[in-house]
Amino acid sequence: MHPSTHSRYSRLRATTAVSALCLLSAGGLFAQQTANPTKPEDQTASDEVITLSPFVVNTSKNEGYAATSSLAGTRLNTSLKEVASAIQVVTPQFLADTGVTNIAELLVYTTNTEASGLGGNYLAGSSADDINRALSQPQRATRVRGLAEADLTRDFFLTDIGLDSYNIDNVDIQRGPNSILFGLGSPAGIINSNLKVPNLDHNKYALEFRAGKNSKHREVLDADVTLIKGELGLRVIGMEQGRKFDQRHKFEDQRRYYAAARWEPKLGAGVFTQVTANYESGKTDANRPQPIAPRDAVTPFWTTNKATNPDVNRQWWDTYHQNYPGLGSNWWDNVGVIYGDPNSNAIGVNNTVQGMRNRGNLAQVDGGALTWGDWNSLKFNGENVDSGNPLGQAATYANDPYLSAVIKSYTDAGKNFSGFGGFGAYRIMDPGIFDFYGSDLEGPNAGQQERFDAINATVRQTYLTNQLGWEVAYGKEDSRVNWQSMFDNTAGVDIDVNDFLRDGTRNPNVGRPYTIGKSRAQVSERDREAFRATAFGRLDTARFFGDGRFLSNLMGEHTVTLVAANQRRQELSRSYAKHRLAPSTAGGYTATTDLWELAYIGGDVRGAANPSGLNLTGVQAQRSSLDRLSFFAQPPAGATSRYFVNEVQDINDGINWLYTGADASREQTKNRSFVWQGKMLWGTVYPLFGWRKDSFRADKKPAIGGNGGVFTNPAFAGIVDPYDPDWTFDYQAKVTGHNSASHRVVDAKNKTYGLVVALPERLRERLPYNTDIRLGYNKSSNFNPTSASTDVYGRQVPPTSGNTKDYTLMLDTLDGKLNVRVTKYKTEQQNVRYDLPNGGERVFEGVQRFLNGMMKEVYYDGATWDVQNYQSGKITSALGQRNQLTPEWAVNAWFFGNAKNWKSDPVANTPIGPGWEANKATLINEPLRIRASALDPSYLAAFRAYGSDWRSSAVQNNAPAAAWAPPLTVDELNYRIWWFTNQPDSRWFGPLGQEVAQGLGLTRNYSVQNKWGFWNYDKRSFATVSDRTSEGMEYEVTLNPTPNWRVTLNAAETVAQATNIAGDFNEFIQKYMDVWRSGWNSADASLFISYWDFDGWADSSTWGNKNTEDFGQYMNAETISRLETAKAAEGKSLDQIRKWRWNVISTYDFTRGRLKGFTVGGAVRYEDKGIIGYGPKYLRDLDVWVSDLDHPYYVDANTSVDLWFAYRKKLREKYDWNVQLNLYNVGQQDRLVSTSAQPNGSIREARIAEGMGWEITTGFRF
Repeated sequence: MHPSTHSRYSRLRATTAVSALCLLSAGGLFAQQTANPTKPEDQTASDEVITLSPFVVNTSKNEGYAATSSLAGTRLNTSLKEVASAIQVVTPQFLADTGVTNIAELLVYTTNTEASGLGGNYLAGSSADDINRALSQPQRATRVRGLAEADLTRDFFLTDIGLDSYNIDNVDIQRGPNSILFGLGSPAGIINSNLKVPNLDHNKYALEFRAGKNSKHREVLDADVTLIKGELGLRVIGMEQGRKFDQRHKFEDQRRYYAAARWEPKLGAGVFTQVTANYESGKTDANRPQPIAPRDAVTPFWTTNKATNPDVNRQWWDTYHQNYPGLGSNWWDNVGVIYGDPNSNAIGVNNTVQGMRNRGNLAQVDGGALTWGDWNSLKFNGENVDSGNPLGQAATYANDPYLSAVIKSYTDAGKNFSGFGGFGAYRIMDPGIFDFYGSDLEGPNAGQQERFDAINATVRQTYLTNQLGWEVAYGKEDSRVNWQSMFDNTAGVDIDVNDFLRDGTRNPNVGRPYTIGKSRAQVSERDREAFRATAFGRLDTARFFGDGRFLSNLMGEHTVTLVAANQRRQELSRSYAKHRLAPSTAGGYTATTDLWELAYIGGDVRGAANPSGLNLTGVQAQRSSLDRLSFFAQPPAGATSRYFVNEVQDINDGINWLYTGADASREQTKNRSFVWQGKMLWGTVYPLFGWRKDSFRADKKPAIGGNGGVFTNPAFAGIVDPYDPDWTFDYQAKVTGHNSASHRVVDAKNKTYGLVVALPERLRERLPYNTDIRLGYNKSSNFNPTSASTDVYGRQVPPTSGNTKDYTLMLDTLDGKLNVRVTKYKTEQQNVRYDLPNGGERVFEGVQRFLNGMMKEVYYDGATWDVQNYQSGKITSALGQRNQLTPEWAVNAWFFGNAKNWKSDPVANTPIGPGWEANKATLINEPLRIRASALDPSYLAAFRAYGSDWRSSAVQNNAPAAAWAPPLTVDELNYRIWWFTNQPDSRWFGPLGQEVAQGLGLTRNYSVQNKWGFWNYDKRSFATVSDRTSEGMEYEVTLNPTPNWRVTLNAAETVAQATNIAGDFNEFIQKYMDVWRSGWNSADASLFISYWDFDGWADSSTWGNKNTEDFGQYMNAETISRLETAKAAEGKSLDQIRKWRWNVISTYDFTRGRLKGFTVGGAVRYEDKGIIGYGPKYLRDLDVWVSDLDHPYYVDANTSVDLWFAYRKKLREKYDWNVQLNLYNVGQQDRLVSTSAQPNGSIREARIAEGMGWEITTGFRF
């Protein structure tokens, strides 16, 4: 947490590594200046027939790591010197030298990009959904400019398929939005793969074999056949690879096949025609390693302050785990199975029955009588649960001046310190406790699979030697992604502290570490189809005014491009469990449910002095089919035990019985775009303008789950049926609570402006080394309607959008050997979903509770309301309790406004009497009448006996109900039922008004009329949003000192922050703050407020019998404080942002002398220290803990070094043979890299970074 010393060491290490790398690469510089560098096979043919087209890029013009042109700027082949947007082109030579094969390996080398995974440079989230997504689709776990995941494209068609170097020529990385390419897309930009095509010159064949650490292997066969020279060619490439990992049972196997055809018929002078088509199919089967360790509920077992259980002899802190799926908790009326041995798939412990069912509330672990009972456990979060918890004690931080001062500011406000709040679940950080480098919890019981097929076809033709042209392109791909998890990724390691079982017998497994969870799985099927038509025309004014004439130099050249495109995407995702319980065959457990699995992973640890030497590992045995199980319905002590038998539906039986949920969506986008680019003023000005219109249409079926709803299998209620014929996009709700499909329409227009200004030729001629200096400006935008959501008013939230401004300096010097590009950028992302912890949506429930709270007393229940005792004059402690205490004046202020003083209004202060029904027409428009008992002197005398010190605990706990609110007569009850029920909505919604009420989805439902009231709410697709901003500098340098020495350097300075957090929602909360806090007093927040001490609407009890939670407290705790906590994070760094990242890559080919044919190179990758959390700060006025942005916590800087050595030799003048050794992360061990810190500075989570690896590649080309 204090990285200054380490950072200096890391910078020194980085500087030393770069110096060594340069010396190593330049070792033969002066003796090796005349030969040509080694080039990938596609660039070696000197006699290749090359026909240039504006629609394609010729990679043979690349020099080492320096690319000269790209389609990414304008959709036409344009020199990078003429484009101001931030584009980086990764050349085939770069891929060959570094050994990069996929996107995760690539992005650790490129500018301002990040990839998740063991070899990556950041963690793409730690929630279960984040991890499952990253494991099943690693190509999507990326980040550009610290903002968001980049879109993936293949030949500029959006794709779900990960790139692989076996069939790509080069990679374009567009940082920031570019609406010329896509108006609908990620604000982070795109990563485009340009697929290989036949060469049309001569036959080429290549074989490549690769082996590496952990049994890694890769084989590639490439056959490039020229059928008709210069006209027709066919290329077929196959790739197979596999690898294992340090974590046992983890692997990744992949096969991909690719075929491409190219036809260029000769149709006439000045006419170029090209037809291309390609097809690819791929299959992946994997069980990828976990990037983070399990959650830690082990360490608290050794944090002993008192022995709650003498037998366990350890501290235990409540059953807090039951709120966190995956950690030791009760099984919530579900059936579970127990595995006693992590190395066996046998079910049961010590020859007991196969399964066990636990149910109920708090488990007793002290040997007392057992009633129901959880599977109890230790706490993994550790704060604010027990007074003995050291994390909640000021003495723990006595030696930390900063935290001690923070605690003092809290206690000076009259508060009792019990913790800082905001603590998250700890992960295990000690491999001596759990070997997370070599194991995970699930072992062989998880997996990821992917299948895809993709086809692309293009027809293009140009005329007048590329002055006019058109292109028609089509793309289609189908993919299927499947993943399974035994315990889900929220699981942790816990210790069984149950001394006794529910039946009163001793627990034979007390003290044993275990993990528990329900299996989760998902299969997603995606279908993409796209069509694109492009036409362009070029105008060179020299054709009209003559070459070199004033007007032709002034007006220059102009190119206009028109694009029309349609694309659609359809997806069906089905969630399922690997095991589910079928109907009982013996009259036992009949409810449909998932099956919980508990696995002990070690022996009794009570005798261990500390946890560090436990050396636990996860489940090692493959869990086989559970076809049929007997379960022990374990009753409380003294009851009769009995068995029941259930069939277990297993994944081996087919998936149709296992579905737990489903989602389906479809999208269609139509766009039209116009691009103008020019070259004017003697070739010194390159303007660019792009206009684009996108029409987006999306439908989403209502999400379904196994709740006995309408979309279930009729043979077994509760099992989701994603093929129910009624589950359609135009489905209208059949059952209350099922909403119709979400339909979204977005029409957007985006513009792109670009300008590059170059030095005049006369000035360039005066500069040495053919130096060229250019300045560029780029401004562009896009949008991304990810999902339909609404704000608190019920209005559709604008789609997520992005915009960027780039200011660029370009330098080309040393006769083209040195190219420098410096970009100052600011990229913004608006309307990004920002999830306030329960805070945003709780305003719906808070208002609903308040409305119902004003009338809860109207529902008479003889068991609760003791009206008869009041009528007989018996004011005693035996009176029934009051649920609601809102006085009439507060109700009238809400319904009729605050213009009157309702406490003294004569009508409001006149009780109703018998026969009131005859005056309904008048009463409905009059204020709510006061209850008679509130004016009864005998009642008032009885109340005053308790009201003298109502804040005391004695009064709070012991006063009778009548002391808190005057009782009602039967007539008053009936009157109020009628009065509240018949008041119009315009009065019910009071100061909030109709617009807010509609936004909150407030509706009446008299069918559920009870003591809770008749108002319901519907939060629909409510979401709060924020903005994100990334700004900084990007540096890209490419240097070819000699033809056989290539160097590239890139660096990025990035500051990425969250801004405008919950902006619209915050405006709403502030606008109605007088409502939320009407009469609110924080000192009384935890007290039960009586009818007589009511100060405003904030004092209205929202629910429950003498419940201390009132409207003001609820809104403050659940909404306002959480909103203020979030707002205090304005300007907070986004997760894991490293202010500086830079990479240096250098390779040298020996082409003369004794070392002829050898190549040596390497890379140095540097990451600056990064912010992973902030210290706490107490805001006294709001009574909340927030992040102290002036006290960040950092992860240390890091430097990684890669090396490669190669040898290339020609055999028999026909075969090129090469062998190459790549070393990654030289000198490093597997390690943890901190990603998140707790408020007290301790490390909460860390990603696993793999240590040194190696690969050796050999191949033949002929």
